[in-house]
Amino acid sequence: MSHYHMGTTSSRKKMEGKAMLRTSSFRALDGIKIATRVSGATVFGSEADLSEREFNDGGDFNDGRSRLGSLLSSKQLLMHQMEEENMEEGKAGSDLKNVYDTEAKQISGKHHRLATNSFRNVQQIEEQEELAPMTIQTLPISLLDGTTWALRYSLETDKFRHAMLRLQQTHGLESDGAYSFFSLFDGLLNGEIMPVDDAGLIRDEVQHWEGADQRSDYLFKGSDRLGSRSKHVVLRRRVYFSQSPETREALLATSVSSMAHTLAFIDASYQFRRGWYHQNREQLVEASALLYHALHIHSETDAFSTDMCIDDVLPPICVKTTPDALTDLLQSIRLLWKSGIDKLTALQVEQIFCHKLSKWNPWYGSIVFPVTECGVVGNLKYLAATEDSIYILIRDDTSHMRSIVMEKQKTWPAIKSWNLGETGNTIEINVTNNGESKNDDEVTTWSYDVKPGNGVTIVNQLIEYSHCAKK
Repeated sequence: MSHYHMGTTSSRKKMEGKAMLRTSSFRALDGIKIATRVSGATVFGSEADLSEREFNDGGDFNDGRSRLGSLLSSKQLLMHQMEEENMEEGKAGSDLKNVYDTEAKQISGKHHRLATNSFRNVQQIEEQEELAPMTIQTLPISLLDGTTWALRYSLETDKFRHAMLRLQQTHGLESDGAYSFFSLFDGLLNGEIMPVDDAGLIRDEVQHWEGADQRSDYLFKGSDRLGSRSKHVVLRRRVYFSQSPETREALLATSVSSMAHTLAFIDASYQFRRGWYHQNREQLVEASALLYHALHIHSETDAFSTDMCIDDVLPPICVKTTPDALTDLLQSIRLLWKSGIDKLTALQVEQIFCHKLSKWNPWYGSIVFPVTECGVVGNLKYLAATEDSIYILIRDDTSHMRSIVMEKQKTWPAIKSWNLGETGNTIEINVTNNGESKNDDEVTTWSYDVKPGNGVTIVNQLIEYSHCAKK
């Protein structure tokens, strides 16, 4: 186990009292909203503020499934859009400061967002609001830590691309290629997340959404309103490349108020707490001690808080254990925290936390999708695509650590094709052995059931990673 010797380690003491059998649920961090610290961030003041804002009421909510037909052929659609955008954006050059040319990977070509002639900067939006207030509305943007940012946008002209450009201006982000907006339905834990069209108008995506369905406390578990689906626009990292400008910007951050660093830390914290980043007890203890200090450093007490560790640090799946096992786990975390981690600065501990997770997990940084084998009930697995491989992960239910285990992996040369079923709820990935056996050319099909929205997002990821892998 790694230690952080920055002083004398205190002698081992028994934790006072006895641990009760505890349960923990995934939730927003109460009072520790990480994204609020980003320079230029504007946060919704209250749920009432959100629910009372004017949203276009266009009738019944379209949950996005009607888009599946056109998105199922997303490979051709994406390539076509890339060609069209390159031609369109080449004509727009009114403000070179808004031109961002981001390499997704040093050897992989480019992904970029450019300002078109219809783009309005913050000052122009404010001027437009003074002249025609009804043409400007507020877009609630949710982050994975539960924070809701507020972005003012033009109903008539603003596209999601413009929203990202405006965040870059106001929040100090230099490289944007790895980040995207998604439409989330029914919460992060059990819902569907679908990519939005970067070139699409914001109003076309959200005009039928009601403010009451966008409450921040619905972000994780979804709505408790009968017959209603929660709906959120989520900003998160879409793809992860270890050598990308976005990764370097986060690594070279000099302040926790850096948007690139904050988004990286939020993503790592969220995925760790989902239980996707610890493969053994040692990793669980070390990552928990680091994350605990990152949160504890903002508290008003020097004492170790078991409640904070249980409620805001440990993956909830690891808390559902015996009192003795939980007590032992908390004791190990406390001792490691006191061995020197508690002397680290906020930026240091957050960067070390992200670095450790990236070294332990080859699927670090990528979106992890729950899947089940076709025809097998209750056999939950996870699919993650990266710049190098596709991974199928499973949960080790034989230990109270509930560690994540790699069931199988295929590198991109071994991945021949994939197909999303007509209804969008089944994905097939055709793979070969690629040097692993004598029958190198024999094709095996991995078949999994997925939620339709997630299936679209998976296919988009496979397209992008495979495209970069061929460069």
